[in-house]
Amino acid sequence: FDEVGQHLVYSDGAFRLPPLCFAGGPGCGKTSAAIGMLKGFDIPSTVYSAAGVHDGAFAGTSRQWSTGRASVPLQTILKAGVANPVIVLDEIEKSGESRHNGALADVLLSMTEPTSAKAIFDPYLECSVDLSAISFIATANNPNLLSGPLRDRFKVIEIPAPGVEHVPAIAQGLVNEIREKRGAAGAFVEDLAPDEIEILAEGWKPGSMRSLRRRVEILLSGRDRLATRN
Repeated sequence: FDEVGQHLVYSDGAFRLPPLCFAGGPGCGKTSAAIGMLKGFDIPSTVYSAAGVHDGAFAGTSRQWSTGRASVPLQTILKAGVANPVIVLDEIEKSGESRHNGALADVLLSMTEPTSAKAIFDPYLECSVDLSAISFIATANNPNLLSGPLRDRFKVIEIPAPGVEHVPAIAQGLVNEIREKRGAAGAFVEDLAPDEIEILAEGWKPGSMRSLRRRVEILLSGRDRLATRN
């Protein structure tokens, strides 16, 4: 992620990135790469699934409705307790193009423009809010499917498909994620042994992080069953 590091901006000591788009084939680990990178920087983030979104609710909804809520960026700020969290827009090119109820792409055009982002009207709060410190990282299989204006806002960074040589590091990273999800019980999950890594690599189709994750989960489940029997 040396290329990402080149785009880091520190303003008054605050972390900030220009709009970035991680592009690569399905299942190559774009979203995991973004989350892992942000954890390394110790920057709070949230993942927003853009696939199938057919409205502009990302910008918030009026409180006159029972489902009224503040914009996703503002909710993220409140939850994180900082003004500069990162929002990961997962599968951004799969959001709907209809503008009948607003469109995510149109909302993002305002939020990713530095000047307009300083005064975004929030329909729930009924006032303008400053969202200019927020950074956006999008993921896309094909960024060329984005509208021209939105495509121009994002710096595209190609994420190469992982190969067999990357299995040891990736698999161990997946084990660490599973440890975190298990909470206190995660302390009992041991690191992968060399023969286990060989088993994971055998028959794995290079490039698919999803299938590798499943193989790791199956391996650990097998461990758990053997531990129960013993």
